[in-house]
Amino acid sequence: MPTLRKGGTVVWVAVVLSLSIGCQAQLQTGMEKREAGVEHLFHIGEFQVEYRVPSGESTTFPPTAPLVEVSSDDPDLLNYPYTVEFFRRHWEFSSGLGIKVDGVLGLSLRVERAPENDEIGTNDRSLLTEIIVAGLSEAGYQGAVRVESPASLRDSWVAVTTSESQDLLILGAPIGGPYFVVVQGDFVDNSRGARTKWKDSAMEILVSVAQSIKFGRQK
Repeated sequence: MPTLRKGGTVVWVAVVLSLSIGCQAQLQTGMEKREAGVEHLFHIGEFQVEYRVPSGESTTFPPTAPLVEVSSDDPDLLNYPYTVEFFRRHWEFSSGLGIKVDGVLGLSLRVERAPENDEIGTNDRSLLTEIIVAGLSEAGYQGAVRVESPASLRDSWVAVTTSESQDLLILGAPIGGPYFVVVQGDFVDNSRGARTKWKDSAMEILVSVAQSIKFGRQK
């Protein structure tokens, strides 16, 4: 039985070393690199989530093995709050000679359950937004939020970001019944005011993962 993480939206922030010497992941941000990667499949109850993750990863924060399945017999599926993280990975972004890490993207994929068994319709964006914002509050976040999806995702996803600097971005989409999938990106800036485009590259990864996701009932 997988380890479940309960209690609303999980907010996690990577701790970044200001200087990384030695081996670290170097990520090309061109379309040809972003299209490469590994396909994964996650089963939860009667539903499944397919997704693709681009190549490249952090050596400072080694990846964990993806979760493959939560059985439909698991009684926790019927409870609220319910959260299960099925994928997590970090990417480091460097400039110049690649010695200094300008920033880190922490990516988390998970499935959550709506309260009171509310079924979330495909077009019910307001309800899903309320659930995500409430989850942030339950997790202890007290700051302002903005609801604005990246242009390429506006037809499919609800997006909530925690500040103008977008240090935390949460994307949500219903997968069926009371369940919805979450793509969460934590952006940790270490550029110290230097002009870099690491966050643009990190956003490309997050958007590419979200665009790759397909969900529905198991065949």
